[in-house]
Amino acid sequence: MMRAGFFAVTATSIATALLSCADSTSPDPTIASFTITPAGTTVAGVGSKQTFTASLLDQSDNPISSVPITWSSLNPNVATIDRETGEATAVASGQVTIAATAADTTVYALLTVAVPGLAPVANWTSQDLGFLVLNVWGAAPDDVYAVGGGRSGGRVAHYNGTDWQVSVVTDSSGLWSVWGTSSSDVFAVGDHGAIVHYDGTSWSSMVSPTTGPLFDVWAAAPNDVIAVGGGGKLHYDGMSWTVTDASAVSSWAVWGTSSTNLHFAGASEERDLWGTSASDIFSVAPNGRIMHYNGVSWSSMSSGTNEPLLGVWGAAPDDVYAVGFAGEILHYDGVDWSPLNSGTNTELWKVWGISSGDVFVVSRYGPVLRGTR
Repeated sequence: MMRAGFFAVTATSIATALLSCADSTSPDPTIASFTITPAGTTVAGVGSKQTFTASLLDQSDNPISSVPITWSSLNPNVATIDRETGEATAVASGQVTIAATAADTTVYALLTVAVPGLAPVANWTSQDLGFLVLNVWGAAPDDVYAVGGGRSGGRVAHYNGTDWQVSVVTDSSGLWSVWGTSSSDVFAVGDHGAIVHYDGTSWSSMVSPTTGPLFDVWAAAPNDVIAVGGGGKLHYDGMSWTVTDASAVSSWAVWGTSSTNLHFAGASEERDLWGTSASDIFSVAPNGRIMHYNGVSWSSMSSGTNEPLLGVWGAAPDDVYAVGFAGEILHYDGVDWSPLNSGTNTELWKVWGISSGDVFVVSRYGPVLRGTR
């Protein structure tokens, strides 16, 4: 399905990890296929449950029951999981990668958590980071990354719950976007095809297959990362980055509920998108337009502004925030969009938060707004 400015790619197959044959002397059966069901799903409410199941098959497609499977959550701040049963429990809004490990192989699924019924953010404080800031993401309220910079180098600021610490991580390329699967697996992308990775200790440059600008990055798993921009659509498989669609140079943003259910925002209109499920996705545009996807089609929403909107994020279908050029912060309560008093008229670019309290908004000219409920 394609509409002007954005398009969606969907599939229903479950990602399968094909494994190399085991040594013939091994007493364990040879695992030919390892899958998780569901590959991507959503839950609503703190404490809500979702049970994942894993399937191991041999080379004859017969089930293997003798190999134990261990479950883990890559971000327990969003959801925890029982190591033995695969039952996940929601903790806060966001997306969390679920891992299943058998023998020496790990496969992944994605859980999206929404937390409805929250009061909107009421208090905003501002802190100037001293550089152009274009995007923000975090693993927790006390583990947040803001990225930006410019010709003097790409910068990352890390918030530990009290202070921001700024580091220069690229020499000459500003950074446009940041996303991670955990506090020790964070990706940032930017000008000239720049891609950097944080492993929990330090940032390092990755080999990029493009010199075009990359405007957004999103990950379903450590070995399933998507980057988009003027360099086309890129994919990271855990080993290397490749260009998967060189013609997709008009994308400003990517978001999905799994690696096979992706949505892209186009450069001509939409600038950002975010959702709570495959049937509840919002996009924003420079003409103040807000669009909503219900799983079948996109429809226009009344935003109450004609000012450019550049970022969107929320904790639930009734708690969504859109930010824009003139310092706008709009809030959607499930029925209407209404303005919030941000206390600034500077250009606001992106917004990210966590349902337990904090919402962060970044500005092109340096100030980061931190909102609390």
